Amino acid sequence: MLNAEIKQHLEHKTQPNRPNGTSCKTVKPASGCFQLDAPRDRHSTFEPQLIKKHQTILTNEMDRQILSMFSMGMSYRDIHQHIEELYGVNTPLGTIYSVFDKQFSEIKA
Repeated sequence: MLNAEIKQHLEHKTQPNRPNGTSCKTVKPASGCFQLDAPRDRHSTFEPQLIKKHQTILTNEMDRQILSMFSMGMSYRDIHQHIEELYGVNTPLGTIYSVFDKQFSEIKA
């Protein structure tokens, strides 16, 4: 999704600009962590909306999405594959388990 965001950003700019590689950062969801290659542009005008610059801790939004997919009948593996396809990140299954357990205990309470 970040690649789609930068592509759209570069298409709508009046000044010439182009991609300029990626920068690797460690992102921490509710539990665990993963490496993310965030795209950059030559003029540093790209501000991603999914995971902002300098953001290393994910909000509860991804947790809510995981819980929503589970409530629609998706298995843990399906959710894992879906997140990998959408965000380009390999989230360990253990992270998905713990997100669900955390959210489920809150709903139950």
